[in-house]
Amino acid sequence: MKLLYCILCLFIISVYAQDGDSFQILFYQKPNYKVDAGIISGSVAVGGGAGAKSGNMSVGSFKTESFLQVTLYTEKYYQGQTYVYKGSQKKISPAVHVGSVKWKHL
Repeated sequence: MKLLYCILCLFIISVYAQDGDSFQILFYQKPNYKVDAGIISGSVAVGGGAGAKSGNMSVGSFKTESFLQVTLYTEKYYQGQTYVYKGSQKKISPAVHVGSVKWKHL
């Protein structure tokens, strides 16, 4: 009986200990979700985050399937002016030149 209980516990832990939800952030140059600027995809657990420290694009809007906090930086290595957005899509007007970006799964 103890062995069955142990196996059940290990199964439940393995189900909940997955790497996280996959996500995709689509960046656009225009505020109306037109003219592709770039894409970031990966996997991040709830409460976790990551970033891209070196980029070069103009962002006027973005969309994602997950609810994320997206932080845009005007310079590389997370420096310069910061723009923080929460949600699954945002229109950014005027467009922002992005040198680096961080995201966090909320």
